[in-house]
Amino acid sequence: MVYASNAKKLAPLGSSQANEALNNTVGSKAPKIRHYGSSKSNDFHVACAVGQKNLGHSYVSQAFMKTQLSPGSNSLKFAKKMDKRILNLKEKPKTREYKKKRIEKKEKWLKKTKQLENREGQQYSSGMCFDGHNAAQEIPAPPAASKMEKVLLNKDYHQIIFDLETSGKGNDAEILQIAATDGKDEFSIYVKPCHVISSEASAVNKLTFQRGMLFYDGKPITDVVAIDVKALKKFTEWLKSRMPCILVAHNCKSFDARFLVQAAEKNGVMDDLAKTVSGFTDSLPAFRELLPERKSHSLENLVQDLLCKSYEAHSALADVHTLYQLVNKFLNVKLLQKHSFKVSWVASYQKLLKEKNLLVNTLQPLIREKYISASMAIKCASSGLGLHHLQVVYQRGKEEG
Repeated sequence: MVYASNAKKLAPLGSSQANEALNNTVGSKAPKIRHYGSSKSNDFHVACAVGQKNLGHSYVSQAFMKTQLSPGSNSLKFAKKMDKRILNLKEKPKTREYKKKRIEKKEKWLKKTKQLENREGQQYSSGMCFDGHNAAQEIPAPPAASKMEKVLLNKDYHQIIFDLETSGKGNDAEILQIAATDGKDEFSIYVKPCHVISSEASAVNKLTFQRGMLFYDGKPITDVVAIDVKALKKFTEWLKSRMPCILVAHNCKSFDARFLVQAAEKNGVMDDLAKTVSGFTDSLPAFRELLPERKSHSLENLVQDLLCKSYEAHSALADVHTLYQLVNKFLNVKLLQKHSFKVSWVASYQKLLKEKNLLVNTLQPLIREKYISASMAIKCASSGLGLHHLQVVYQRGKEEG
């Protein structure tokens, strides 16, 4: 028999595919759900399986001929068809194309396994519990940005145009002025900065800070609050009488909303802001959609071309009154709602940016040594990878990692 002659191969627990194939054949002839095991016919069912294994499907016609019975033309055709099919299945693995494809599949599987092990650590190997293997540190998956939810603008909402002036554009920039209007009333407050105002910011907003005093266009400002927490509380109190409200600003998503939420979180008034304000709307992409043929959608150019009047740029209070005219004259509720977003999204996006900046800072040694470019460092950080993650991957997979 086949198994007796291959006992040495089976003894050290080699491949058991042939054995499993026979078990499968026996199961097809004597299925367990029929419980042939306790019947007298069980031996015949098993004998049929063995006959099919050794002789092929023609064992039926051979048994018929042995007993001098006609096997029938359909039985012969079926047996010939099935034997040919099995022969093709046996010969196919021997072909060059099949072997090549099998090698490609194996390489692809090994590559995928290696990638997973680089990210998650080795999950299985012989004796891995006894060799001090540590797979506890997992490489994080790319962080997923929270879904931007639109603000539902019903008939009761109040549209508040607001604008901020800051000491710079970086994450450490301070708010210098908050201005807002609902068309009937206005709000404006100046904040004394703790640090210097950048020359670039001063050139735009005309605000300077000298000898502990804040100046606008060279003139001292007298009504200045010392810390921005007072300004934020006064602003939220002004907004509470106009609830539910949505804050509208030009370039709101990239600038005004970001700095307002950042200051609110820093000064512990984030809960009040989130309860008072339903969300934000950015008028810049709204005008881009409304007027796609225009080359510039800056506030200054929109005022000159659409309102046909001169414009004193970057006085926050003047900005909000001018933007109020533009928004109410040209933008409808549908456009404002389309480009709206909730306060919670800004907070989660701020958190994502903060984590990204921390990861970029860890990659600075690689940038200085010119192993990676600054843009590549930003891509790595956006994927949730810092220097310590790259070190773990290198330890696990060396250059392949």
